[in-house]
Amino acid sequence: MNKVVSRHGNFVNQCINSIFSIEKIGTILDKYDGITKYQREFAGSIEHPFYIDLKDGKYDKEGQMFYKSIKEFKGKAGQSFYRLLWWMLICCNYLKTNYKSSFSYYIKKKYAEFVRIKEVSDEELKKISIDDWEELKKKKQPWNELYGIGPNVFDFIIGDVGDLKFLESSYKLDLSNKHFIKVTGIYKGEITRENVINFIKGLKLP
Repeated sequence: MNKVVSRHGNFVNQCINSIFSIEKIGTILDKYDGITKYQREFAGSIEHPFYIDLKDGKYDKEGQMFYKSIKEFKGKAGQSFYRLLWWMLICCNYLKTNYKSSFSYYIKKKYAEFVRIKEVSDEELKKISIDDWEELKKKKQPWNELYGIGPNVFDFIIGDVGDLKFLESSYKLDLSNKHFIKVTGIYKGEITRENVINFIKGLKLP
């Protein structure tokens, strides 16, 4: 989940008030029983009701520390900053509640469900082929359970996992990348995720 907010400067690096984990951040919304969808008037700035409640202790110590981390943030908090934070809170709470506060457990569970077995070990996960992983993404769309996460951000997060064979076929095609492809003219066809990925694969780059 760190990458969900990492492009907003050094917020993640500043979030050191003993809550830098899915489990800790995931506890913040344990007492929340409102609307899951991001509401700007509720959580769109540090002066809005949700953050006032964090400050006042409605969401316990972790909520207060989360508020403190945001208050100490030195970067530019644009409009998307608070939306991304809300998505992160929802996702961390969901992973804590349903998947042992572990993104890697979540991935293993999705793959186990896909191949219809009880569980997958870390070593077995490392050996998943590119074809099997692409088939999983196509049929299971494992990002669907993670609020605010689509295929591009999902691949972006997965890219940090490490020594996984199937990462050779992991691509993040966001607006910036599409713009780069367009202005450089390196690809002349229709700029869709599938077309661009196939083009990049055809270059046989390391």
